[in-house]
Amino acid sequence: MRTISYEIDPGGDLELVLKEPNTLDVIPVVLPLDDDDATSSDIIFDNSSLSGRYSIFDKFDSQRDTEDPKRFVDGCPDEVRIKVSSRHLILASPVFRKMLEGPWSENASSSPPSEARQIFTTGWDAKALAIVLDVIHSRCQEVPKEINVPLLTRIATIVDYYQCHESLQFVSDVWLNLPDSVVRDPEPNWVDDLMILYSGWVFCHEGISSNKMKVVLRHSPGRSQFDLKDLPLAGLLGRLNNPRQEFVGRVLEGLHVLRKTLFVENGCPEKRLAACSSLTLGVLMRALHQMKRLDPPVTAPFDKYSVTAIFKLIDRFPKHKPSNYRKNYGVCSCDVYKRMQPVIYGIEDEIDNFKATNIQGWGEAQRSI
Repeated sequence: MRTISYEIDPGGDLELVLKEPNTLDVIPVVLPLDDDDATSSDIIFDNSSLSGRYSIFDKFDSQRDTEDPKRFVDGCPDEVRIKVSSRHLILASPVFRKMLEGPWSENASSSPPSEARQIFTTGWDAKALAIVLDVIHSRCQEVPKEINVPLLTRIATIVDYYQCHESLQFVSDVWLNLPDSVVRDPEPNWVDDLMILYSGWVFCHEGISSNKMKVVLRHSPGRSQFDLKDLPLAGLLGRLNNPRQEFVGRVLEGLHVLRKTLFVENGCPEKRLAACSSLTLGVLMRALHQMKRLDPPVTAPFDKYSVTAIFKLIDRFPKHKPSNYRKNYGVCSCDVYKRMQPVIYGIEDEIDNFKATNIQGWGEAQRSI
């Protein structure tokens, strides 16, 4: 068995043994909306390459099997043994406290008094785990001030699992000082966006979390587009899916309200043209019929339809003009999209003002410490 030894506390009374390192896959896969073209990304999202004491873990990033990126080539370590202080872990993490002080001393081996006690864990990214444990032990001199999004996400999964948010809060504020171009980009870059959203949620960074939630609310067509792998984000995406469904449903309801209005109004609001109302009604009736025949149909729970996609669909409804409108009435710009603008702008305004604190569970992990 190939082993790496990493010493955090030379006088530590505990050895944390990481089995099967780097086997958890927290990089989500974005599935095309057309199932026939669904593919998995083979891009490898390596961690930041770090110098000093962390360079020993770079081999996990560099020695992947080129034919199967999830597997490591021969010679890569099978386990990592980390010398730590049980007292530091107990103070930092209720999960470690339960393992080390609970009635059954969960997952801990009974070692001879002359040897350090052992506890075991599995699958974590070795570099991320070493950084987390260094911070818990206040060995921060070589902790990097800048890390890439994949490493940040792998650290966040460990912090989330062991509930050691408080110990990592100060350094996470530094890591999450991301460029505005990354935080505020309104267009989806889904793999990075989902990882940043998760990290912002774990570390309770309201600005980053709110911005990425807005991207999800506008552009996500539902949870079926994402294969999250081992990234524990399903619960949060489920909570964001509820307002997405509500927004799309509100648009559909607005179309039906408009249909009823067009049936009874004497003319369009702009020029009072009866012909304009009749033409708009015809376009809308045909469009509503076609929307039911789309694959999938635009019906609740509106899977595969984002809020932005619904807005664009309405904007593509045919534009109409009464044949004699210029001669008798001047320009009239009425169409379905314009008549729906109060509903559309209302939804856009709600998304613009959406905050992470609106979501149930915000900050619960931090408050439970």
